[in-house]
Amino acid sequence: MSLVGPDSQRIAEGREACIQSYRDEYQRVQVTAFKADKAEVNVAGHTAVATYNYSQSYEVGSEARTEDGRNILVFTKEAGQWLLTWKAVIG
Repeated sequence: MSLVGPDSQRIAEGREACIQSYRDEYQRVQVTAFKADKAEVNVAGHTAVATYNYSQSYEVGSEARTEDGRNILVFTKEAGQWLLTWKAVIG
């Protein structure tokens, strides 16, 4: 699994590193609102690509922030289960 952030910088590579990046992020920030829309999923064989726009508000310490963007997620079907293999954040 790979996580890619805005400007195509690699955030994490490998299952454990990706999980740890989410743990670290959610220990640092408090999400106060999240909205997703314009979701679309395209499937071709054992690969699926899901995209959606998002808007979220969160706090880092005492600072409030808002961010809008688009997520792109790629899934691979293995042994009957869809597994997230790549995620990119745009915006």
